Amino acid sequence: MVAGSLITAFAWVHTFKWLVARARPNLVFGGSQPFTAWYEVGPHFINEGIYHGSFTSGHTAQVFVMMTLAYALAGRGFKVVGWVIGTGVLAYTLAMGLARCMTLSHWVTDVIGAVVISWGTLHVLYYHILKVPRQQKNRDTLKGLANLSAGWELLLEFSLVAACLGFVLAGLGLRAVWIPEARWLALLLLPGIPLAGWGTYKSIQYCRRLNQDLAGASTDL
Repeated sequence: MVAGSLITAFAWVHTFKWLVARARPNLVFGGSQPFTAWYEVGPHFINEGIYHGSFTSGHTAQVFVMMTLAYALAGRGFKVVGWVIGTGVLAYTLAMGLARCMTLSHWVTDVIGAVVISWGTLHVLYYHILKVPRQQKNRDTLKGLANLSAGWELLLEFSLVAACLGFVLAGLGLRAVWIPEARWLALLLLPGIPLAGWGTYKSIQYCRRLNQDLAGASTDL
């Protein structure tokens, strides 16, 4: 669960970094890059080399991933401990985000975006994809997952990361079509679209197999 949240949250964070390509505050205030809102496409482009987009805040996301521990403990009957850890993680995240903004490394919306994406990813993984509460509820009946191989959680995360990478490549390819700069990068659409489709398809397959096993366990109770 921890590895899954870490991998998927980082994948989404860096997906937005590459696609939104927002300039950092120190570059904007220094006059070298224009300001763009979080929902706009920024000035960075892949032909300038590896860039570190401002949206979203990677440092904030790294801190917030510790919220996974709060979910895990609260779900196993340690609700008070889970709430205490969760509150501490939120406070630490706020401090980290504030520090990143004060050093002109990020805009406030970068920090908010990192929290929303990380928390949303964790919540969806826990309740709707891995369905951890349902697995725990049926653990006496579920001696094993008949439709899933060992280590399926990591395979699912790999599929989700592959989908993210595919969306990044496809997004950069579309930018190359619309922006009159490095048009040859439109070729990234060729690997991007199939990779995004494959990753999405495999992720859906794993989720369906998990649902089948959980449905069978519920019937046997």
